[in-house]
Amino acid sequence: MSKHGYKDIQRAVIYQDWKLIEYNVAGVRPTQLFKLATNLNGTNDLSDHPRHRENIAVMRNKMVEARQEFEDHLEPFAKFWEGF
Repeated sequence: MSKHGYKDIQRAVIYQDWKLIEYNVAGVRPTQLFKLATNLNGTNDLSDHPRHRENIAVMRNKMVEARQEFEDHLEPFAKFWEGF
């Protein structure tokens, strides 16, 4: 698993064949989900497809695990997690 973040705005996690990107911009929380084996360029966002809800849930759990592992809870970056 790998984790990526940008300030208090964006977090991403890659696990197995999936990449989940979560944003928090002024309280708006868009989500993007990509299957890396078929979409390396990140152009086919699968997050709106109902069949991928379980994948999003698994990936969000991985993101929370990464938060704990990397101690991603310090200000000002912890603001990303508000409402997660």
